[in-house]
Order: sequence, then C-alpha cells, then structure tokens
Amino acid sequence: MKFSSCSLFSVTPILILLYIVCQVFFSKKIKIAIIGAGLIGKERIEAIQYISKFTNEIEICAVFDLNQELLKKIEEKYNVPVIYDLNELNNINPDWVFISTPNDVIYDIIKYAFS
Repeated sequence: MKFSSCSLFSVTPILILLYIVCQVFFSKKIKIAIIGAGLIGKERIEAIQYISKFTNEIEICAVFDLNQELLKKIEEKYNVPVIYDLNELNNINPDWVFISTPNDVIYDIIKYAFS
C-alpha cells in the first residue's frame, strides 16, 4: 500500500503517471482509497473519476472521513464506496491511499496505517 499527501495541483499528474506505470508494468486495476473527504478529498475524487472515463485501470475503492454526514453526501454525490471505520481499509487492501486531511493529522494517520 502506497501513501500520498501531495498538493491539490499535483493530483492529476500523479494519477496519470500511476496509470502509465500500471499499463507498462502491471495488468491489474489499481484500487485507490481516499482518507479525508473535505475540499482536497473531493478534488481527488473528481480527478480519479475524470481519469476513469478514459481507462478501467483505476478505481476508488473507499473514502473515509470522521464526519459521517459528509461521507453520506460524498457517497450520494459521487457514487463511491465509503467506510465509517478506518480499520475497514485492512479488508479492502487498497494499492494506493491518498491522505487528504489537514497537515496536523497526516503523521498520525500514516503512523496508524503502518502499525
């Protein structure tokens, strides 16, 4: 599982690069999870869905946020799977995780993910 906490402006180039790498080296669909469903998380969902229009090799497998009301809205608006407990990521086993949270909690999420 790879983690990314890149800026908003670098999301689409990273996804394009990920797609190219997958096409060249792998023959499997890449499952992407997004932690944080605020402004940055929504932008990442939209970027992934945009690229998904051109390829079936990338999919959003889960979106997580502490705000359950926000998750329900995200699920309805973007038609993506959401999880209400971060431990559920262990069952989903994503290939790539975008951490789209405020900077002051990113470290704790990465630390938790690797424990």
